[in-house]
Amino acid sequence: MGKEKKAFTIKEKIIGAIASTAIMAIPFMVAPAQQGYANIVIPIETPSVTPSITPSITPSVTPSVTPTIRATPVDKITTIVIPLNGTKYVDLDSLYSAQNMHVIQNEAELTIATGKFIVGNHGIYEINTSSVGKATFTVIGTRYEEQSYTQITDTFQVIVVPNTGNPDEFKFDISNVVNLMSQSSEQDQTNDQVVKGLLRNISPKTINNYDPFEYDSFNSAPYQLETTDKIHGFIGEPIHSWEIEQQIHNYFSDKNENMLDVIFIDKNNGNIQFEEKYDESGEILHGYDLTPLRTGDFGLNVLIVDHHGGLTKGRIPFHITKTENFILDAESSITIDLASYFTLNPNTNFDFNGASGHLTITGTKATFTPDLLAETYIISAINGDEREDRKFIVTPKDSLVNRKIILGSQLKLNLQSLLLPVPGSSVTYSVYLNNSSVTGLTYSIDHTNSLYFSSDSNAETNSPIDITVTAKDETNNVTIKDKMQISAIPLVKTDINRGFEVTQLFSSESEWNDVVVSSPFIKNGSPFGSYNTVYSDSNGTGSTVVTLNYKNELIFTVPFTYLPIR
Repeated sequence: MGKEKKAFTIKEKIIGAIASTAIMAIPFMVAPAQQGYANIVIPIETPSVTPSITPSITPSVTPSVTPTIRATPVDKITTIVIPLNGTKYVDLDSLYSAQNMHVIQNEAELTIATGKFIVGNHGIYEINTSSVGKATFTVIGTRYEEQSYTQITDTFQVIVVPNTGNPDEFKFDISNVVNLMSQSSEQDQTNDQVVKGLLRNISPKTINNYDPFEYDSFNSAPYQLETTDKIHGFIGEPIHSWEIEQQIHNYFSDKNENMLDVIFIDKNNGNIQFEEKYDESGEILHGYDLTPLRTGDFGLNVLIVDHHGGLTKGRIPFHITKTENFILDAESSITIDLASYFTLNPNTNFDFNGASGHLTITGTKATFTPDLLAETYIISAINGDEREDRKFIVTPKDSLVNRKIILGSQLKLNLQSLLLPVPGSSVTYSVYLNNSSVTGLTYSIDHTNSLYFSSDSNAETNSPIDITVTAKDETNNVTIKDKMQISAIPLVKTDINRGFEVTQLFSSESEWNDVVVSSPFIKNGSPFGSYNTVYSDSNGTGSTVVTLNYKNELIFTVPFTYLPIR
């Protein structure tokens, strides 16, 4: 753990300030001239809070009346330099060894720079800039020393310098030191220790704005590790912030072995959606759900804090893939080539978690079959120390109903409504014949994604064709496979030769009840659907076509020839 903090000398008070958006720079802050301070009386707005010995989330408070408070000035910061549109983060609790921090700004300067405490984190203060100029900040806090509370205060200026580029790429060179010194007090400009301390932090070349910002010379800031490891996730599936915090030492380290705190500062990005998670009272923030919005590799900007040695900005790498959903009827299976999902080499090995009786991997081929309930499988491709995961969900479904069609007729199936509960915009359908063909019985798919079965008048009867229908929804990463059988049956006319039997065309009485028959034919059913017919009571002659339409999902088209009424 970090060593106990000592009092700062003037040289050590040079704590930095080239800051860009969400960045802690090598310090470029002008420290105050050394001088003796007795306790002085200053008027301040006191936040209505109860002091706490342990750090706590900085409360949102409404200032009360303005009493006269005896506060002890401390000199940690005099000037912070930030590029226009940049952001600076300061760990006020750690810097001042105090809690219940409160910051007051001059309202006339809010158009130059504004500050706020980060919700859910102890004493981390965020300063944002919006125009070139200077803004003054007064810090007030409570320090517990020698079994008593002390009110402390400090005042510093934020100087916003011109910047036309990306503040993340802003760099400060030595030529600007003189300009900044001229904005400081004359006392600061002539104090040798202050000037030496200032120059100590300025390179003749440029400052890297991503270098850590350290408070304590005995305790260094965390630092980013070079690693190929990534946070693995799946599009649309939340990753809780504690899962990331548990893995943070894969991406950052601390020489003093301090516990690291992760602060998410990049919540408005196109890769991950943040959702705050609170306790049952709705008042205490417990963390976040991070939901990936796209696939691929990307980084998320974070602050890493050890609350001893400073702040470090870095990036946590993510690798996000799609979850593949397979919806299969009980008799179907699906085989995929893992080479389409992973980057493979000759030494790649595969492993998986899930129901072992319903997934087999042979070489690079993986075959899934449905269980009684939905199953989730994580297949891992392992290349030495590198591991990549893909998720597959296999859901069972009811089979399509086997159908019969009358000789010489046609059946139209609306695949989109039969197979996809939520159709996507890029669904493709295919049909595969599982057995040998049947004479006179054919099938086809048209551009409307309708599947047609046709029988000629001489087709083999009661000899089914067995087919597999596949619907692949690229938008929602869903593949549906289903089997069904179709066979032809003879036309059986009614006794009066004005209609025909349709009992075998429909699977249930409820289905039959929703069938609409084309005029002038009407439905006639016996109890429990044991004998259903359609017939015409008109004096029709010749030939016609009768349609039987079930919710536009199932449409039979049956040619019919009237015979004279006997």
